[in-house]
Amino acid sequence: ASGRAVVLMLALHTATPALAQSAPQRGVLFLAVEDFTRPYVRLMFEAFSDAVLRARDAPAIYFESLDSTRFEQKQYMDEVRGWLSRKYQNTRIDLVVPISEDALVFLADARGEPWPTAQVLYLEAGSVRVDTHATLPQAGGLLLTDHTVDALSVVKTILPDTKRLAMLIGATS
Repeated sequence: ASGRAVVLMLALHTATPALAQSAPQRGVLFLAVEDFTRPYVRLMFEAFSDAVLRARDAPAIYFESLDSTRFEQKQYMDEVRGWLSRKYQNTRIDLVVPISEDALVFLADARGEPWPTAQVLYLEAGSVRVDTHATLPQAGGLLLTDHTVDALSVVKTILPDTKRLAMLIGATS
C-alpha cells in the first residue's frame, strides 16, 4: 500500500493544470467496489490518505463504494452513477483513484462519468480489461506483474512430489 501512496503523491504534484492551486480546494476521490469494512479497502485508503494529507496544500479526500460485488446489475450501476453525479455536482474532483479493476471499468464504461475531467490513477496486478486509451484518455497507472504461477512452477520443478503449499503474502511493519 505504501507504493500506491508514493504513486498518488507523484500524481498530485505532477498532474495536469487541473490540479493547480486555486479555489475551491482540490479533491481526490477514492472509488472502491467494496465497502470500507473490508480490511484491504480500508488499509489502502488509509495509506493513500495518510500520505496525501501530509502535503502542505492537501486536497479534500472523499471515499465512495460502488458495492458492485453484491449488486452487479447494470441498472443499479446506472443509478449509482446518477446519484454520484448529483452528490458531487458542486464539488471539485481532480483525481479519482479506483480501488480495483472493477472500479476502473465503472469509470471507463461511461468515459469517466460522473467525473469526466478528473485524472484517473490506478494500480493493478496483472492486466486491465478495458482500453483506457480509448475510454479514459485521462487515466494512467501502473500494472504489476503477478509471478505466482511462475513461482509455483519453480517449486514443482525443484520439489516434484509437493502436494501442498502455503503462501504468505504481505508486509511487516
